[in-house]
Amino acid sequence: MRSKAKVFIIAGAILTLLFLLVPTTPQKQKDRSQLASFGAIKCTVAKFLLDDVDTTQQISPLFENLGNLHFPISTSEERAQEFFDQGLRLTYAFNHAEAHRSFMEASRLDPSAAMTYWGQAYALGPNINDALPLDERKIKYNEALEKAKKWARQKFPHYKIFDTICDSTARRQAEVHHMSDTVDAVIVVGGHNSGNT
Repeated sequence: MRSKAKVFIIAGAILTLLFLLVPTTPQKQKDRSQLASFGAIKCTVAKFLLDDVDTTQQISPLFENLGNLHFPISTSEERAQEFFDQGLRLTYAFNHAEAHRSFMEASRLDPSAAMTYWGQAYALGPNINDALPLDERKIKYNEALEKAKKWARQKFPHYKIFDTICDSTARRQAEVHHMSDTVDAVIVVGGHNSGNT
């Protein structure tokens, strides 16, 4: 019995020495921009449709069993309304890439419906799982917002359109973007009434 114990002790000592003495392979330097907590894992598995699209063809299918959420928009095209509602449901289900295609289809069916462009911008913009969209998406959501503003101004010339982001929020966002290049993690915490929570 004692000889078995001695064998285990000797084997354990040899393994410990091997672990301590054998050199490990050096870790590769990681891209620091991907170490921030909100950029480390991209939760969106689907690819966004950002290239030019053939608007003579249907862009997105109309899915079934996604619920009955309905948000009426100014359109006379019933199918455009259906695709807008589907896009909204898909964003609420965190499928932003497919939602974007649904909003694009709604825009294709009724190019004068401003809310369909707002939907595109909403789906392409930052969200809780992807706080820093790639530059390509930023360009596209800004284009979509400009189209929404254009159509809203034409349909409702007596309305005023405001950018509601305040200067302090814009500065904080710029600071967080800058900080994300220099730190390992960024955690944004706000109060229970805060939009940052």
